[in-house]
Amino acid sequence: MVENGSKRSDKTREIVRVALAAFTQKGFQGTRLENIAAGAGIGKSTIYEYFKNKEELFRAAVQEAAEQWFELIAQIAGQTQDPIERLERIAYAYMMCGDVPAITSQRFYFDIVMQTIMEGGVFYERRHFIHELHRKSIARIADILLAGVSRGQLRARIAGDAHKIAVSYLSFLDGLTLYALAGGDYIDVRAQIDFFLHKLAPWLQTENPVPEAQRLAG
Repeated sequence: MVENGSKRSDKTREIVRVALAAFTQKGFQGTRLENIAAGAGIGKSTIYEYFKNKEELFRAAVQEAAEQWFELIAQIAGQTQDPIERLERIAYAYMMCGDVPAITSQRFYFDIVMQTIMEGGVFYERRHFIHELHRKSIARIADILLAGVSRGQLRARIAGDAHKIAVSYLSFLDGLTLYALAGGDYIDVRAQIDFFLHKLAPWLQTENPVPEAQRLAG
């Protein structure tokens, strides 16, 4: 029986999502295809009908994680028009502050980095793939800054540097991720985010920003 396109697409997404959960928990090296297959309710050989090998499946899982991240940014942007609050919520989500243990997402991030810089790693010869995901993340943060400028919440002078500010912001989160992974509970992630944004906000904001409630009412 030939699987139609819709069913194949659904099965592909199911496999990728199971794989993403497995890679997040155990990393690339620690994840076995038979465990992914069992989680997806298929035999190991069936995975090869959808993906050539473990490396291709890992790339698909990273792409899925990126798409979920971009969707989350969009959702956060829809919750408030305050650009600083948006940056704060995104930072907390990035570090998985809250009920979800941060360590799993941090390990997955570290695994992606290692697979990019390690010779023979999954992304070593495909670093353009990771660069493209970084470019999209930077663009989304820059858009938040520019939206704040257009609404008069952020200083007009930062518009030309929105891309650089976005790079610095994401670099801070990347570095904090690695520190948190190495230091565990020694690093108070929420306190570091609050400190960073508390110092950044006055430089970004106009001198007398109009509160969001007042803008909406007006």
